Amino acid sequence: MRQWSNVLYWQDQAALRTYMVDLHQQVLDLVRSGQSWDQLYRNVRFSDEVKGSIVYDAMHTLIVLGMQRWVTNHRRGAW
Repeated sequence: MRQWSNVLYWQDQAALRTYMVDLHQQVLDLVRSGQSWDQLYRNVRFSDEVKGSIVYDAMHTLIVLGMQRWVTNHRRGAW
């Protein structure tokens, strides 16, 4: 399954892809539902494995912010 090290480095590229696709889908769904940033970053859920990383507390908000910027800058059409 996933191998998550203590420095947010993925040793398993398939697990990284699964993580990124899941994160993207969560953020996309929340943006499409019209949630503001204050609501959005609180509603993204991470697995216990990711939460166990020693840098999770410092980085999870920034990770969600980066994905939120990606999603809002790359949306297509009116939805």
